[in-house]
Parts: sequence; C-alpha cells; structure tokens
Amino acid sequence: MKKIIIQTIIVKLILTLTFLQTNSLFCQTSTEDLEFIYYFQRNNYESKYVLRFDQKYTIWEETQDLMPRADANINFERSRKYHRRKVYKSTSDSLVLSNYDIMAESFYLKEPLENHNWQLLDSTSVVLDKRCNIAKTKFRGRNYYAYYDPNIPIPNGPWKFHGLPGLILKVVTNENGEYFNIECVEIKKGTSKENLERIYLKFLNKNKRKFISWNSFLDKISVFIEKVIKYHKSSFDGDDDGEEKSGFRLLNYLEVFHKAQKETIWY
Repeated sequence: MKKIIIQTIIVKLILTLTFLQTNSLFCQTSTEDLEFIYYFQRNNYESKYVLRFDQKYTIWEETQDLMPRADANINFERSRKYHRRKVYKSTSDSLVLSNYDIMAESFYLKEPLENHNWQLLDSTSVVLDKRCNIAKTKFRGRNYYAYYDPNIPIPNGPWKFHGLPGLILKVVTNENGEYFNIECVEIKKGTSKENLERIYLKFLNKNKRKFISWNSFLDKISVFIEKVIKYHKSSFDGDDDGEEKSGFRLLNYLEVFHKAQKETIWY
C-alpha cells in the first residue's frame, strides 16, 4: 500500500515539475522565441511540424517526411522527391501561402486569410498538461474541433487555423472515413534565429510565378485525378489475381478520393 502511495506521489511531482517548467518558458521567454512541435496524423500516415510566429507572420513547416505509421502495415516506397509541406500566414497581407505535393505534381497556393466562424463550446480537455477549451468550425466542408489554451492568449494555431482567444494546441476531425489530427507534443525555446518576415518573403518571391488561386487548384486537381483514373483503367490488364485486387483497390481509392474533392475538401 505504501509503495503505491509513494509511486502516486512521484507521478504527481513529475507532472507538477513538467507543468512548472513549461510555464516558466512563457515567463522567461517571448512567444516569438518559442517553437511549438506538433504531431500530425491523417488516417494511417504521420509526420511532425513546427509552429513559429511573431505579431505579423506565422511559419508552419513540416520537419519530418509524411510516412505510414509503424503499426499501419503499409508497404510504402516514395518514387520521387518529397517536398515538405509549408503554410505561411501573414496578417499584414491577409494571405496564406502554401505548397502541396499531390501524387506526382507540386502546387503552390496563394489564398486570402480565412476568418473562421468559431463556435465556442462548453467543454474542456487536457492537451500537453494544459486545460484547454474547445471550439468548433466548419472549414471547406468539414467540421473541425480546436483545443485552445486561454492561458496562452495568442489568437494563432497550426496549419490554416487562427482566431481563437488562446493558442490552438490541437485540431481534430473524423468525418466521411477521413481522420485528421494535429496535436502539440512539445513547447521549447527556439533554435532558429532566422527572421520570420524574411522566410515569408523569400517563399513568396521565389514562387511568385507558380502561385495559383484556391479555385484554380481545385480545377487542376480534378483534371489531374481524372487523367490518373483513366490511365489506370486503360492500362490495367488483370492477368494476375494479386495485381487485379491491387488494381481495383487503387482505382476505388482514386475514385473515392476524386469524389471527396467535390464534396469535402481537406487541404
């Protein structure tokens, strides 16, 4: 009995020290000097991102290639160079800049900064030992739930989300067979001294002629996927049973994927 009590006390002490250490970061360090590390999961795939921001610019960058989860049991081989995802937000320009690799194509988008219509919910949850409030929004056809910490009074967050009375530490959705989760797993003092405005302007100027609008992106994606579906249907001979099953699975995935573009957009 005494052993259990001692173990419980030790666990509580560790949690308390972790909480104090994290909060001391905010007392001693400007949030502009901090890095927020997020775990990203979409269905059976995962990666990591870093979030950095100042008063005008937000840098959201992938730091680990998107790969199948270890427990997903997926045979995966990347056939081309992978461009890690970036999303840059600017409140001064009211713009969002981003890049996407879709199958064999790379796209660069320039979009207006969205004003999310948040619904504040009467519920809370713990993320990274912090008591967070929960809010809900519908963004491009999908309902998202955001967990934000009012004790970090910064209206910012991962990916394209912002505008809540506290930093967003987690975003999750699970609709129409698509599971999407972004969760902060670490807050630490930043190591990069690079100016965020410089990063934003460099990305903007480097890809100036490549940027397309959101609607143009949807049109290009739709045409591209239709071509891929047509190609696989025409080239599939089905001589081998394993190939036949694999081929039908691929075509089914592509057709479902294409349908999702029209009904529920998750980019």
